[in-house]
Amino acid sequence: MNLLLLTQVYPDEIGCETLRSSSVCHYWTKEWVKEGHDVTVVYFYPNYHPVFHWIASLCPHFIAQFTNATLPQKQKKIVEYKKDGVKIFKIPMYKLFPKTRYSNKNIRKVVNNTLGYIKEKQICIDIIFSHFDNPILEIAGKCKDALDVPLSFVLHGYAKDIKRLYPNSYEELINKVDAWGYRSIAIKRDFDNYYGCRNNFFICYSGVPDKYISSVGNNLNKEKGKICYVGALVKRKYPEKILIGLLPFLKSGNFTLCYIGVGALEKVISRLAGRYNISKVIKLLGYIDRDAVQKELATAEYFVMISRHETFGMVYLEAMAHGCITIASRNEGFDGIIKHGENGFLCEAGNAEDLYRVMCYIDALSDEEKNCIKMKAIETSRCFTESIVARQYLKDVLSIINDGCNKHKGKTLCC
Repeated sequence: MNLLLLTQVYPDEIGCETLRSSSVCHYWTKEWVKEGHDVTVVYFYPNYHPVFHWIASLCPHFIAQFTNATLPQKQKKIVEYKKDGVKIFKIPMYKLFPKTRYSNKNIRKVVNNTLGYIKEKQICIDIIFSHFDNPILEIAGKCKDALDVPLSFVLHGYAKDIKRLYPNSYEELINKVDAWGYRSIAIKRDFDNYYGCRNNFFICYSGVPDKYISSVGNNLNKEKGKICYVGALVKRKYPEKILIGLLPFLKSGNFTLCYIGVGALEKVISRLAGRYNISKVIKLLGYIDRDAVQKELATAEYFVMISRHETFGMVYLEAMAHGCITIASRNEGFDGIIKHGENGFLCEAGNAEDLYRVMCYIDALSDEEKNCIKMKAIETSRCFTESIVARQYLKDVLSIINDGCNKHKGKTLCC
């Protein structure tokens, strides 16, 4: 099949580095290529006012905690490149600042660029996949109309922005989508509260590379009491609350806390560690590559991240794959994958007292009970490899589209 994916977040070409860029969409597309599909990605690359880029270059982590988005280098030229067999057509877009709507003129321009590229390459698109609401929901709807093919859209964040950005056309944009995807059950619930429940929906999960899935023996190589956090050190992720909530454990000398990631709260964490005289058991590793992260998780006994507005949190899966006892946020993106007390634990986002209570409960468990939870975590992660979730994503979309086609006597699609 010829698959078209529209997104504003994707890995850049060699030589272009984007702060807090994400490969989440590429993890699906590269697996579709392996399955024999022809995959084209149109990557709408955001550019902002030069002053914003200048400020972001001086204090990127400070800006990042407010934008909750990638902070790209300014780039004006259209670029074509390939990655793992995926063809990428990168189109720059412009608006003054993040979180605002693109102009109608800009939208028309990039839609014409997209359709022109498809025509030039003589690609007969079968399905449009699209991710991230602003501006992709609008662009995807226009591409659907022009190409006359089914449209799938996956919502990565919370739903109120759709109505805020498109107060006069949000219903029309929503109704153009043939298959609605949500990155988590929490995001689906939020969408339903604003716009009503859709019957044509699926949950769009991420997966971990097969090589990160642990064997039973990996459980034996843990550093007792080692706690890991992996993520940006920003306000909504509450990394400092982990130190505060686990302070009695860290002061006991039997636990260590390892932070992996960078952000504006790094200095706050260092000051807290100094104030409470626990600097010796706190490690701030900064940014390390994904393989190095796995080595840290492989030796950790616990993984804790109690962030708010967490879309999905693939690092939870990676931690579970390594047999870490994992604590995630209740009613956030990973709630539903983790079943409290079975394959991990849930805590109120950002609540240090609740985290302490959860950790006290875990610490009181026998080694046998802890190992049972670790093994169930590993078993859960094995259901969420990159190849499995990418195949399921495509299967879910085709099932919804074909069900709609059968009802309206339209053309059905198959892999």
